[in-house]
Amino acid sequence: MKKGLKKVTPYTYKRVWDLRMFSAELLKLYELEPAVYLYIGSSEIPINERNSRWKSHVKAGYSIDRNLLDFMRKYETFLKEQSDMTDKEIDDLLFETLEVFSKHQSIENARKFENDLIGHYKMLQATNRTRSIKDRVFILNSYGSSVKIKDNKVKFKRKLFLD
Repeated sequence: MKKGLKKVTPYTYKRVWDLRMFSAELLKLYELEPAVYLYIGSSEIPINERNSRWKSHVKAGYSIDRNLLDFMRKYETFLKEQSDMTDKEIDDLLFETLEVFSKHQSIENARKFENDLIGHYKMLQATNRTRSIKDRVFILNSYGSSVKIKDNKVKFKRKLFLD
């Protein structure tokens, strides 16, 4: 019999990898840039179980956004080749990154908020070239945004849930 996961208050989370301290020239060798890289999600399972499941999915390449997988592989290679970190330290840096951003009444509200945050960061990313390196951000989610940016025009799919 399968053990059920304990449900918790639904939450929206972010995973953050800050590469701004590395040189642009070095990161370019790994097709990365000095910036803050983000992944936004929502869940209603405990954080340690969320991290464990997420790590196994990333390692297996299973059911994970291709942008995220591409970034994780590049960043892991960068860390293995350019640092003296152990495999455990690298795994912690890559996979133990979940920060609860907000809590919600329902998983549906958490997902709406997640979609709006993804849209917010997509708008910030669209202006990266006009910002200093310390302010650049890349959102690793490909899907789930309540905002669509095409030809430098922003379209909202619905009223944002951010307020």
